[in-house]
Amino acid sequence: MSLILGFRYLTVKFKILILVAILVGAGWALYNTKSVTPYYQGSIIVKSAYLKDRVMQNLVSDLNGDTDLSLSLSLPDSIINQISGFSFEPLLDEEKKLEIEKLKVWMTASKVNPGYQAIITNTLTERMQSYEIIVNTFEPAIIKDVIEALGRYCTNYEYVKKRLDIDRQLKEKRKAKLIIESAKLDSLKQVVFQNLEARSTDTRQGSNNVILADVEGSNPLNFFDQELKFFNQILAIDRALVLRENFQIFDGSIQMTSPASPSFINNATIGVGYALAIAYILIFLIQINAYLNRVERMQKSE
Repeated sequence: MSLILGFRYLTVKFKILILVAILVGAGWALYNTKSVTPYYQGSIIVKSAYLKDRVMQNLVSDLNGDTDLSLSLSLPDSIINQISGFSFEPLLDEEKKLEIEKLKVWMTASKVNPGYQAIITNTLTERMQSYEIIVNTFEPAIIKDVIEALGRYCTNYEYVKKRLDIDRQLKEKRKAKLIIESAKLDSLKQVVFQNLEARSTDTRQGSNNVILADVEGSNPLNFFDQELKFFNQILAIDRALVLRENFQIFDGSIQMTSPASPSFINNATIGVGYALAIAYILIFLIQINAYLNRVERMQKSE
């Protein structure tokens, strides 16, 4: 209670200083609002294991420093001139990423069900590998065009494109090998079926037929199981190639009705807040100085 009363006493005592601080903060807010052209915001979310903070910094820096952005984004100058700038934000900050790593260690130590653990780990990893690329424009009508061009730019970004090409080549080689192995399996399956058919039709106790001694190896069901595995692996590769799961782009937020730039209220809150903080620091210093002067006068009087 005494602290509140003291604060009230100082506010009343230095009311002129407080009033000046409020006026200065409001003036700064008004100037900052009027001097900044209102801009609107749009974004895309990019997810890939190839993306790191440094890669995103380089990508955004290249965009902001590009002298021929109309060529890079394949957009006319009339649209390029309305772009204020680009920025990026990770969907998860470093603190949350650290918490996720701790969670992974805890799940491993606690022996969580491997299936559940894989689902949770994959979901969290995708979040850790996701970034939001933000574009600011002075004209809200062009945001959708810029967002589409930005998605194409990210896909064709040299660092990303090289790795996507390498990944595609490896997947296509893997698919070709699986197709060859599947064809070999078909040939072997025919031989086994012919052998089984010969054994079933030959009733003689002794013959010169070649008999496969490995019961497990000659079991027709094993061939069907392996053939199904090959098929699923080829299907998974086709899915990855078509959907490009290692690099995905999603629509982000778009502000087209109200500006994303700070309003007067937001600026006033910040400006007046800082001005009042400085004013009360000055009041505190004045009071400390007054107290020290009183102590000094008391010492001299003694």
